[in-house]
Amino acid sequence: MHELTIDLETIPDQRPNSIDRYIELVKPPGRYSKPESIEKWMEENAEIVAVENWKKSALHGIAGEVCSIAWAFDDETVQGFCGNTLISEREVIAMFFDAISDKILTGEGRYPTIRWIGHNLLDFDLRFLYQRCVINDIEPPVTMPVDARQGSDKVYDTMKAWAGWKGFVSQDALIEALEIDVEAPDTIADIDGSMVWDLYQAGRFETILNYNKLDVVKARAIYKRLTWAQ
Repeated sequence: MHELTIDLETIPDQRPNSIDRYIELVKPPGRYSKPESIEKWMEENAEIVAVENWKKSALHGIAGEVCSIAWAFDDETVQGFCGNTLISEREVIAMFFDAISDKILTGEGRYPTIRWIGHNLLDFDLRFLYQRCVINDIEPPVTMPVDARQGSDKVYDTMKAWAGWKGFVSQDALIEALEIDVEAPDTIADIDGSMVWDLYQAGRFETILNYNKLDVVKARAIYKRLTWAQ
């Protein structure tokens, strides 16, 4: 069985005029009833609220997009692709699956056995990737166990393994608690996931990819510690 550790970085809704769509959905708080009060609130707040909601779309596969994918098989070097103004989300996903196919399909049949590993894998990365495959009409060359449960040999979610089915723990908090030595390069030492869109806008695509790759290194190290593999 191959162990495939994976992590995604995502960005908000990139469809044309997407901000306008979110502005149309903004409604004033219920305490405003007078037309003039509603109009004033909308003038002052509608765009601010819409942008906040638009940024949150990066967390949902129905509108957000995959910006970067990083992965590693077993103990091999972490690989990855990051989109940019010339490389679309669809191309990033397709390149990822091409790389997966090149690695695992030779002599193993169409659906080889893979254990997908990641932090918050089940509720985010795996399902988000599946949803974007559907939206981009990309048929994965391997089975994506989006409905597998923690404990299955098909998946291992390090967050659920530590915190339980409905619990939460950040990846960095686990790294610190378990005293795992994973040092970030100076170029990405102060970066977190909330900064990905700003980095993307600034054209810092390599920085995003390096940050993405580091998360794979962390997830793999946590997985090994939790399973006494090292």
